[in-house]
Amino acid sequence: MSNVNFVSGANVTFVDFMLWELLDQMQHFDFQLLREFENLKSFKNRFSTLPKVDEYVNSARFMRAPVNSKRAKWGGDKELKQTWRF
Repeated sequence: MSNVNFVSGANVTFVDFMLWELLDQMQHFDFQLLREFENLKSFKNRFSTLPKVDEYVNSARFMRAPVNSKRAKWGGDKELKQTWRF
């Protein structure tokens, strides 16, 4: 059996970043969204625990919101002076 830990196999690509972000944002709307999808839960966890990703996600630079860019009304104030921490 091959080593398929990420979207395109054993190595992380930009697509993994896109998928992780999409799954993370979707879970803001429904935190149990992935409960029946073990492969997606496993992917999200594998990607999240990569050392550089984990470091960034747990840093002050990481913004969980606003979802869908700075123009989004959901998840942040108009001037982006305050962001939500989920």
